Amino acid sequence: MFCVVIPLYNKRQYVTSCIATLRAQKHEDFEAVIVDDGSTDGSGAVARAAIAGDARFVIVSQANSGVSAARNRAIGIATRPYVAFLDADDLWTDNHLSLAAQVLRMHPDAGLYSSGYRIVRGDEVLFDSTRFAPQGRCLVNKGFFEAWISMDETPVATSSTIVDRKLLVETGAFPADLALGEDLLTWLKIIERSTYVLVNTPTVNVRHDDPHSLSRAPSMAAIEGHKRLIDVLTAMASERAELGVIARKHNRIHCHMLMECRSRSDLVQFLRSHSGALDLRTWSMALLELAGVRTGLRRMYRRIAAGNRLPST
Repeated sequence: MFCVVIPLYNKRQYVTSCIATLRAQKHEDFEAVIVDDGSTDGSGAVARAAIAGDARFVIVSQANSGVSAARNRAIGIATRPYVAFLDADDLWTDNHLSLAAQVLRMHPDAGLYSSGYRIVRGDEVLFDSTRFAPQGRCLVNKGFFEAWISMDETPVATSSTIVDRKLLVETGAFPADLALGEDLLTWLKIIERSTYVLVNTPTVNVRHDDPHSLSRAPSMAAIEGHKRLIDVLTAMASERAELGVIARKHNRIHCHMLMECRSRSDLVQFLRSHSGALDLRTWSMALLELAGVRTGLRRMYRRIAAGNRLPST
């Protein structure tokens, strides 16, 4: 029923546990394609050791081409009707595929399925997507955009998403020229053409342990990809009003990304072209960044906060 797609790039310390959660699935009827996207840390060898003796897995290697190209290559190899995505540093609970199989049998017209997910750092839960609705609730063709508007994260994570393979291919799969937002654009294309089902049960842990992740250290390529996501959301807002709200939220996120990467000229240009899409708080922080005092104020605030903490007894 499922082909599990795992793009792999320099995740040596995470990939063994990731694969272990896949092999532990109660629903054992799956194939898995791992694409080693030019790893330089030995991730490919670690993955091969983790899948040794399990005929359900295949691993292929390619020169580093980006996560979208890696996923697209795996999709081209897939033979099962549904493609389940699992990033190499994420974890599934053992009922992830069995729950999906149960729901998809009930909704065979679904082009996109997702379960709930949590963002974790070690044992700490940083974010829980299931907070927007009662846990266990199944939402059909509703809840996606409402949750996106109400939360600071998207309602689905790539590792919580399963897609109809035929529809995925027909819509062009993942845009290989984007470094950020490529998954959201793909889901939007599929949602426009099919039924989507969200099951509000947390079956995925998205690990944010990597200090070099895009969310913490955005590259200029990632920022450009995010800008294209905003442009698409804004264009689609003429037909879906809620996408305008989402686009404005991503404008604020984009402004913070530019501040984090210290791109002064790009920040000035963005402020000029998107002045009406930013709230007062974001404007204030951006002006402090341009004045060169935002970082100093943040450090001072941390020192004050640390000094106000009660001593341990």
